[in-house]
Amino acid sequence: MNLTSVYMRDGTLLPVYKTLAPADPHHAVVMLHGITTDMDTLAASAEQAADKLNTTVYLPVLRGYHHNKRKATIVRTSQFDEDIEDLLRHFQSRHSFVTLAGHSMGAGNVLRYLQEKGTAEVSASFLAAPFLHPAHPVFHSFESDNKAYTISLKKAVAAGFLTRMGLSSAGHWKIAEIPIRTHPLDSRSATYRKQLSFRLLTSRFITRPTDFQGISTENMHILCGKNDEVVDFSKLDSFLKEYRFPEVTSAGAEDHMSVLTSRAFLESMEQALQKAEAGHSIHQ
Repeated sequence: MNLTSVYMRDGTLLPVYKTLAPADPHHAVVMLHGITTDMDTLAASAEQAADKLNTTVYLPVLRGYHHNKRKATIVRTSQFDEDIEDLLRHFQSRHSFVTLAGHSMGAGNVLRYLQEKGTAEVSASFLAAPFLHPAHPVFHSFESDNKAYTISLKKAVAAGFLTRMGLSSAGHWKIAEIPIRTHPLDSRSATYRKQLSFRLLTSRFITRPTDFQGISTENMHILCGKNDEVVDFSKLDSFLKEYRFPEVTSAGAEDHMSVLTSRAFLESMEQALQKAEAGHSIHQ
């Protein structure tokens, strides 16, 4: 896996890990990471997809996560959408078809992008173990024992209220803190604490939890394991059916991370690529 970088419209350089297909590929997959940039499993998934499906896979490090500063924030709520659009346009100049995929919270970014920017740059969309919005009734009910991740719900509520009242500085309030690896691909890498702002986190989701207006679900593929410890497969399937999303494909006994390297992942991704290349793209 190679490390490159892509310029955004404001001149910011975002790091992008890429795995090249064995042969010259027509198709590329841009896979967005979850709440952390831990990418060892994503990298294994990318290498598997590149080898088996002859597609180049790009793993961008999202804005705010792209530097080693302690605090991660963004200037405006549209910044992730603009960055993703810039990435897609950059890769579109090199490939005939580009699939936008997301794992966990990265799937939230995909859904938001489709609503905010449409499908002109996207041949297919792929949501793996999707954390689409924290207000969706699709999660397991349990208290996490992982004290490494902290979130202040009170500060989040207060920041939300104040930003709606016009106090834009509240968007920069720290509402979460997570461990971040110095080297995303190395599970043994040293970590440091990164604070995530209210604006950064909320900009990864659609604005209204159940307002899916404008989101094209044509050639959208959704995958979740039945042993996912974050998302409840049955709840997710029922919820999305209610809003007429495509059926959630079961990845069997896979969990939140292992779904990325499962046979079901390869099979579902292959279907997405084949439909796109057969002309059933979601280009509008």
